[in-house]
Amino acid sequence: MLATCKGFLAVIIIYANDTEEDEQNPSDDTKEENLPAAEVQEQATDAKHNETDSSDAMIPPSENRQGDEETAEAKSQPGAAVETDGESHSGNVEDGDVTEADESVSEVTGGVVTAPDEIVVDVLTEESNEEILTVDTAEVETIEDAPAEAIVTDSEEETIEDTEVPLTFGVIDEVYNFVDKFEDSESSDTEKTSASTQDSSGGVEKAALFEHPPAEGYTRIQYEATLPEVESNENLILHFSIGLRDGVDFELPHTKPDGVQFAIEISDERRFEGVSEACRWDEYLVDLSDFAGSTVQVGFLTNCNGAGNTEYDWALWGNPRVLKLTRTSLLVEKNEDEPKLRRGLAVGLLEGETPELSVTEFDLEISTLASEVSDELSQQMEAKAGASIAELALYAEQPKLEIVAAGPTDALRTAREDFDLQCTVRNNGLVPIEPIHEATLSINRIKLRRGRTTQPLKRLNPGEETTYSWSIRSFSRESIARASVVLRCQMPTGELRQAVDQNVSLLPAIPRISNQAASDLRTYDQNGHVITENRHLRTLFVRGSSGFEYCLLFAARNGRYRQVAVCNAISEIRYNDVSGTPQHIKITPTVYRLAGNNVGESIVLLSSEERGEDGVLWSYEARFSLSDESKRLKVEYSLTADQERELIAFNGPMLYAGDGAFGERKTAALFPGLEFLEGDEPSSSSRDVAPPNNNRLVPHPYKITIPLMAVEHKKTLVVWRGMRWKLGMANTTCYQQLLLPRIGSTIKRTTSWVCFFPPFLIGLKRII
Repeated sequence: MLATCKGFLAVIIIYANDTEEDEQNPSDDTKEENLPAAEVQEQATDAKHNETDSSDAMIPPSENRQGDEETAEAKSQPGAAVETDGESHSGNVEDGDVTEADESVSEVTGGVVTAPDEIVVDVLTEESNEEILTVDTAEVETIEDAPAEAIVTDSEEETIEDTEVPLTFGVIDEVYNFVDKFEDSESSDTEKTSASTQDSSGGVEKAALFEHPPAEGYTRIQYEATLPEVESNENLILHFSIGLRDGVDFELPHTKPDGVQFAIEISDERRFEGVSEACRWDEYLVDLSDFAGSTVQVGFLTNCNGAGNTEYDWALWGNPRVLKLTRTSLLVEKNEDEPKLRRGLAVGLLEGETPELSVTEFDLEISTLASEVSDELSQQMEAKAGASIAELALYAEQPKLEIVAAGPTDALRTAREDFDLQCTVRNNGLVPIEPIHEATLSINRIKLRRGRTTQPLKRLNPGEETTYSWSIRSFSRESIARASVVLRCQMPTGELRQAVDQNVSLLPAIPRISNQAASDLRTYDQNGHVITENRHLRTLFVRGSSGFEYCLLFAARNGRYRQVAVCNAISEIRYNDVSGTPQHIKITPTVYRLAGNNVGESIVLLSSEERGEDGVLWSYEARFSLSDESKRLKVEYSLTADQERELIAFNGPMLYAGDGAFGERKTAALFPGLEFLEGDEPSSSSRDVAPPNNNRLVPHPYKITIPLMAVEHKKTLVVWRGMRWKLGMANTTCYQQLLLPRIGSTIKRTTSWVCFFPPFLIGLKRII
């Protein structure tokens, strides 16, 4: 059975009248043919291509520790040559090689905590006039029957012994966040349970689970969590707070609540019970170390406290998380004798016949010396528990860096042209990156045009992202450019390292063709490349080793062509094979024909046959039509399969307005019904709509009032207009006429270009 799918696309390129400024500054965007200067530049580029670049030295993170007065001088080693599809492209040194040190890396060095000669901590009394450190903590509660002295003691790591309370240190790793994973849970009553990133009890906001109890029995929220193995210096705990949501009316006798009973069950074993009768957070922990390495069922239960009174039983579980506490030394800044803390947990061992634990969370505005933090927290915990603190452990939150995106900044990368690679790093932790962490981002295995291979990451607050880029030296011919981006960060438990490999396809170089605007309609072949043009616009189809790889669009201005958009692929299809596995084929036409019709249009026909990995043969043909005075390029394309397949997407030329030309410096952009952008305003900005509703990357078709998209730069306008689709089965007479914008189409902003995808059918599943 044969199947066909046809579409129609019109791309309009409008130019304005010449201005005085344009006449004085003619465009030179398109390379001239036979220009001596251009040839000399090309030869110079190729001659320098294999030279060693002194900027390719990679700077390793500093390995200084406390007490080091100077940074050891590093030695550089020559980079290894990397063969890329027959081309030698000198790479940087491999990971681990010692290279020249980067002066921009912070001079602050990290180290381990050592016991100072003497630290005197004054115990503040009520009569003291000294300013007391303010610590934002929740209420502290004593944990009964907690077999967790090891959370505070049994540490072989170095401590600060000369404080009022023996002090040890550690770090926190989040294992499971119950608020974030709420959608994975099961609830006994979905109308009485919910999760929120911000809920308030006692005026203090936390991420929380809301769980209203019934008049009889329990409301239950059930999770399944897999816990990691732990070492001898590690513990797993479930840390949480309980309280009633703000707004409870305690004044009216007939509505006065009698509290809520909270309980936690781990694999049907009751591990915690508590009651809250006030709008305030009470803080607890449950030791889960005996469940390490297993998958457990975690149940959060609430009860109306046995009396059947559910008035204002607004029960909250504050920020419940499974944490791994690792007792270890912390990094110490140069010229300091002890670490500084910003945010974390304080776990105290109370004096008494039965060992009991007290816990409180701290969150400081600035990093503070550990001795000052421990002094203030000890007093608060002792006042709450009514007992002295025998030992105290401070577990510090750590920044969590992650490479979230890496790749080229341009939609089209070609030989003989430099290009940029960029990498975006996000801090997923709860504390910022400090100079002491010596965080760096490096690029290896590829030669740079300019700049250093290693860049230091400066201060990065929780939840923030930062993007770094490198200018890559051009390749002399089409090939695959391979690079590796490496993130390093010094942590108390060792160096954090993440590497991302990038393979960038470099298409054939843009041919050297005169940019003088034609005086009439012409369609011709030049050295295998196909050009159709008139006095208003030009379309250039570039042939590579595999066929026609991409095309460029130009608008005429002041008698010369100026590039305004690119299509980095002629067409693409996505479909499911017989097993339902998604398949992707990039269509690279291999055959072309030049033709005309009786209405004076010049036509370029591109065709090819592509066989998928599942054996299906796809036949493709595209028709590009241009008339003498037309300011638009009409496109029609068809697709035929020799077997029945589920078609997911049939994408025609993907248009990237501004790529390789004006980039993101647009004057305005329009997507009717969704966006009107001005200047450098990015798509999905929050100027008119607040998050998360500002995200318009995948709009519903009903929101699109007119199937049109446009990008304007100064006096040039690139417009896509609506299309008609014909879908049908062989041997049938039933056809559908559809005006369907592509679901997900929008104008996107990246580092250097505005990306805008012509609307094609995607997300519409049909057996053809």
